[in-house]
Amino acid sequence: SIAFDPHNDSIIWVGSDDGLVHLTTDAGAHWSEVRPSNMPTWATVTCIEPSATAPGTAFVSASRFDWDDFHPYVYKTTDYGKTWSTLTNGLPEDQYIESVRQDPNHPSLLLAGSSSTAYFSTNGGAQWQPLSLNLPAVRVSDVEIQPEQHAVVLATFGRGFWVLDDLQLLEQLGSTEADASGAQLFKPQQAWLTTRGGRGGFGGGAGGENLAAGATIFFRLPSDYSASTPVKLSFADAAGKLINTVTLPERPVAGAGRGGRGGAGGAGRAARLRAGMNRYQWNMRYPDAVEVKGLYHSGFSASEPVGPEVVPGTYTVTLSYGGAEQKQPLVIQLDPNLHTTQAELQQRFELLMRIHDAINRLDTALNQAIDARDALAKSGSNSAAEQKLTSDIDDLVDLRIQSSEGALVYPGRLRAWLSAISGQVSMALIPPTPAMIEVANGYIQQAGAGVAKLKADMPQ
Repeated sequence: SIAFDPHNDSIIWVGSDDGLVHLTTDAGAHWSEVRPSNMPTWATVTCIEPSATAPGTAFVSASRFDWDDFHPYVYKTTDYGKTWSTLTNGLPEDQYIESVRQDPNHPSLLLAGSSSTAYFSTNGGAQWQPLSLNLPAVRVSDVEIQPEQHAVVLATFGRGFWVLDDLQLLEQLGSTEADASGAQLFKPQQAWLTTRGGRGGFGGGAGGENLAAGATIFFRLPSDYSASTPVKLSFADAAGKLINTVTLPERPVAGAGRGGRGGAGGAGRAARLRAGMNRYQWNMRYPDAVEVKGLYHSGFSASEPVGPEVVPGTYTVTLSYGGAEQKQPLVIQLDPNLHTTQAELQQRFELLMRIHDAINRLDTALNQAIDARDALAKSGSNSAAEQKLTSDIDDLVDLRIQSSEGALVYPGRLRAWLSAISGQVSMALIPPTPAMIEVANGYIQQAGAGVAKLKADMPQ
């Protein structure tokens, strides 16, 4: 094992496969043996990690599994190897250590790869805890911390890479005191605005799993939490304007996914809340529009009126619990592989919001007209007003479509066209073309006329 000191390239640490540790401070001209005195003989030095924040500090891991000794060996020095302390509290006696790494942003956070899984310590190695989660029982050969992405990457002997995307939560666990009597909102990790293509299709093979869409919000509820106490999460933009408020746990939307995409506008619905740690996945969207009663969602006709995505920027998350509020900033950035400007994204967002508002107004008016029409039908009057309402409703939406390919039988209506242009504009994180804007403006104008016509019919 060879490691350069991040503060001085002339300082080099070397560990051998027979239990020796040497240090040079003059780029190799002279070497000094700095082996921990209590390290067993013939141990293999598996990793040396000089501290990124404290000169003279380094961590060393070693193993003796070749000698049927499976004990963990982890050491720390703060004086260039003159003295060492042992850091194995909490590590199992039957798991040897392959690597130990320090978080450069939070020096008290250490991660270690063992012969069976991964471990972390939030107090500089004084106490270790397992970080297995959904990681199979496998030897973790090395650990790489990516501070820019706030991610942890594990290289395993099973020839697989595993990525933990929530490093900032681990960092905060070590820097905050747990208060069992109150709720706690953690600062969300930076989220990415990116285009996500559908997976699957024909001939798809096994592959990695992408980072979950949206922004992950971690919060802790007190030990005496009961379902009778409301829990709310609110999201606001940089100007403080409210985007959305969700009451947890969210109830599934009636008919969500019926012929559609499974409630794409409601990603991250929590099945239940519990005392202790909870997680909510915000889809980074504005609230869905009102839906037309009885409308079937299909790629060939009207689709779900999902709220537009936010633009990159800084947002505020608020946790409301027990009459108290906690706020944390949330930074959302554009996928660095994309080069759309902020102004272009804002143009795209504003057009999507105009379409969304038009759908919301149209669907609201349609629902009112449908209720009135159904009431007239129930009365058995068979009046001209009922026929007029039915005709105007049918001009705007076709409720006869009740299958995925029903739109191949019945022609499209304005409600479906609004869905289509919204889908085209939102398909990619690029500015809308002049043709898209022109088509959208035409549909928005027609939607306004349709709402006015329905409202004129209603008094009759």
